Formats: sequence, C-alpha cells, structure tokens
Amino acid sequence: MDEKKVLNLYRPDHFGNEIILADGTARAGKSKLHQLLSGFEGVELPSLELLPERLSFFYYHNLIDKKAAIALLKTALQFRLFYNMQARNVNFKPGDYSGVFGNANWIKYIKRLFLKDSSVAMENLHKERAILQLMVHDTLGYPNLFFDAYGDKVYWLEMVCHPIDLINSKYRKKHDLREDSSSSYTLTLKEGENIVPWWHIYDKDGEYLKLSHMDRVIWSTYHRLKHIMEEYNKLSDSQKKQILWIPLEKMMIDPWTYIAKIEKLIKRKPAKYMKKNLKRYNFPDTMERILESRKKKEELIRSKASPKYIALMEKMVTEYETTDWHALNPL
Repeated sequence: MDEKKVLNLYRPDHFGNEIILADGTARAGKSKLHQLLSGFEGVELPSLELLPERLSFFYYHNLIDKKAAIALLKTALQFRLFYNMQARNVNFKPGDYSGVFGNANWIKYIKRLFLKDSSVAMENLHKERAILQLMVHDTLGYPNLFFDAYGDKVYWLEMVCHPIDLINSKYRKKHDLREDSSSSYTLTLKEGENIVPWWHIYDKDGEYLKLSHMDRVIWSTYHRLKHIMEEYNKLSDSQKKQILWIPLEKMMIDPWTYIAKIEKLIKRKPAKYMKKNLKRYNFPDTMERILESRKKKEELIRSKASPKYIALMEKMVTEYETTDWHALNPL
C-alpha cells in the first residue's frame, strides 16, 4: 500500500493587509468598539464569522496541523476581504451594528455593488489599504495562530468591562444556560452524558454543572478572564505592543483618548466624519449614569449569587479597578 504524500500546504500573503481583532470575552462591549472603528479610514465592516476564533482554539490545543491552520486562516480572511471590496455577502440588514447601515461610511458599500468586475475591487483593495476587522471572543487567550500567520500585521483591540456590568449582561442573556440550544453557536464538548461549553476545560473539580445560573456566570467569567491574562503575560514585549487594552467605560466617557490610541496602533487616521459618528452612537457617556446603572446590577447579582461567588465577584472587581490599563498599553 502506497504511503500518502505529506502535503506542504502554504498560502502566500497576496494582499499583505493588516488584520484588526476586536476581541474580548462575551458581552465585553465589542459592538461599541465597532461603532468607533467605523469612523477610521480604510477599516472594513466587522466580520462576525466563527472560523477564525475556532481555528485559534484548535491550534492552541494541537487539534489541527500548523500548516493547515495557517493556510486555512489566510485563505478564509483573504477571501472575506476580497468579497467585502465587492459588497458581496455583505450584511445589509437595517439596524444591525455589524451591517452596512451601522457603518459611518455606508455609502462606499452601496457604490461597491455597482463595480463592473473583480479587478476593480482588487485595485481598490490595494489603493485603500483596506484593513479587515474581525469580531472574535477570548482569542487573546489563544493567540498563537494569529501571531504565527500574520506576525506584526495583526492588532488586538482587547475590550475589558467592569465585572459587575459583564456578569449582569451575561446573566440577562442566559449566557451559561444555552450551550445545548439550537440558537447558540458556542463551541461545546461532550462530558459523559452532558454537553458543556468549551470553558468547562477549566473545571478541574467538577463544580460548574452543580452551580446555579448566576454562580455559573461568575465562575465562567472569572476563569476565562484569568486565562486571557495568563496568556497575555507569556507574550514577548514586541507582541504586547500589538495589543491595546480598552476598558469599555473609559472608552465611553473619553472616546477621543482611545481614538488617538487606536490611530497610533493601527496607523489609520480617524475620518472627517468621526465627530458626527460619535454623536450618532451616543458618545460620550457619563460616569454618573454608569455608576447609577451599576448599582442596580450589583444588587441583582448579590441577590442571586451564593456567598462564595459573591466573594469571587468582589475579587474580580478589585482586580479590575486596581489594574492600570494604560500601563498595559506600551504603544
């Protein structure tokens, strides 16, 4: 029997364009970040495809060959960017933050509908230096694939959110109750007779499935954020310079500070309509309103969580509030 030939998979960098990863754990505020990014020159609509973050997870856990993962990722993202430039398979749903009409410069996608052929789209891609924007989840906890595939051409905009706001949002969305639902696309595992979300890998003591809904949310939020920070701390100094930590409330209160930081990182200027864009999306917010809203959220969490997990929430709050997020941004 003939041995199968080992395929030397390889995908060249045909475009050479940069990639923006709008990252963070679920419910951390990435939709607000997209609203800010839509006001930058050359930044494309957010792509909400699952493949990039799934590949990143598989690669980290040695579930896919290195060459296969890199070739597949590069091919998929080049294909997505090329299609964007033709407004093909682009989201035109009204009112959707990830769609054309949720973008500050929506008219350019209308114009792309009428391009005569793909060669014009390719020409525009290079001329505009279009930069693909991906919405991903927890991917800084599994960063190897993107660094291996794109080197210094990948930028992480890492959204973080006050733990009380984050836990409340996840609880309201039934975040840790719907992994076996047909409307959920969370990566799941089979543990005995149970279908569990991927973050069950952190459950060394068989604790997760015994918890109440609120306690599960606190548990999963803590372990996911802990893993992200552990992996970030393993990165080289040069890799850390490709990452911008963005606390949601600080971005909402002082958007221009973060616009300047994003500009420095991705080397793209805010467009002339940025000011109008901020007004459209209700920037800036006020700390008074945020704190008033947070007070009610905390009351809900404390009424639903057990003492052990209230203490874990308080630990997360202390860590969040004492972290110097500016110091983590060596731009």
